[in-house]
Amino acid sequence: MIPEKLKQLFEVIGAVSNITSIYINIKSIKSPFPVSSVEQALSQSQTIEKILHVSFIRKQVAWQKPDLEITDWCKNSLIDLRNNCDMESDNLLNKSVSTNDHFHFLGSLLRSYGSYADEAYKDLVNSDRSNKSLEQVLKKFRKNSYPIIITLIFSLKDGNTNKSESLKKLEVGLKNSNLKMQQVIPKWNVSSTN
Repeated sequence: MIPEKLKQLFEVIGAVSNITSIYINIKSIKSPFPVSSVEQALSQSQTIEKILHVSFIRKQVAWQKPDLEITDWCKNSLIDLRNNCDMESDNLLNKSVSTNDHFHFLGSLLRSYGSYADEAYKDLVNSDRSNKSLEQVLKKFRKNSYPIIITLIFSLKDGNTNKSESLKKLEVGLKNSNLKMQQVIPKWNVSSTN
């Protein structure tokens, strides 16, 4: 469903205009990238598989039922997630030759994902004063970060093991956070340089 819509978006944009002059971005990231860079980035299956495996599948804080989590473990997991995202983002951004290339796009996605983890960590640290429950903090974190995860998941080909496992974890996370897919589907802006 989602990958077909993304593919159709690229095809329509490519048919109507010069693909290098059209920019798209996930609204929550607020940083436009040329369609060609996004297309290239989302074809980097090995990099995306690694990102999903390390930063989503293995990170229970991203999908586990909140009442099975312990606040201190969540804090540690969120810090570890942020650090992993920052390290991998730095690695990708160092490979980047411009702010419009595919490494920069993937690095920006990871930087945003890490920022959401950091925000959730801070919310947990301050939860005594703010009266936010672990469930509320994790729901907000997942609602903010799932558009990034969905973008990465649906860039992988059907039959890919990481895609299948990530989809299962996403489904669990949605259910455990009382979220619906419509709430976390990435929203894209399209603009032109002309």
